[in-house]
Amino acid sequence: MRAFVRTVFAMTAYLGVVGAPAQAETLQDALSVAFQTNPTIRAERARLRATRETRSQAISAALPQISANGSYSRVDSSQVANFRGVPEQRDAQFNPLTAALDAEQRIFTGMRNFNAIKQAGARIRAGGAQLASVEQQVLRD
Repeated sequence: MRAFVRTVFAMTAYLGVVGAPAQAETLQDALSVAFQTNPTIRAERARLRATRETRSQAISAALPQISANGSYSRVDSSQVANFRGVPEQRDAQFNPLTAALDAEQRIFTGMRNFNAIKQAGARIRAGGAQLASVEQQVLRD
């Protein structure tokens, strides 16, 4: 009797797994899932995003550099003066305020900024080609 119950249980489990209807998946769906979930492709996309950031950094080096600073202080002073034998108290309050704004724009840097922007663009194109290569490799695998 136990052997019969085990056999029925095993057949039910087998039919539950094997007998489940297969879901139709097109080639385009399979490739889409592979492109979205493949860790190699995701890593290469992250690397390309980081490479694209270098262009923004190269452009920002050509922009004006601006800095601002300021300070405020308060000084309370109390003095006792003794002129003509009569003590007299003098109170004073000072509130010095300073502010500064500095701006620097480099006019010519020996084409350094221009070439850095061009170099960043070339690296972005190379990163895009590397991503395409990785995607094709995933397709072949």
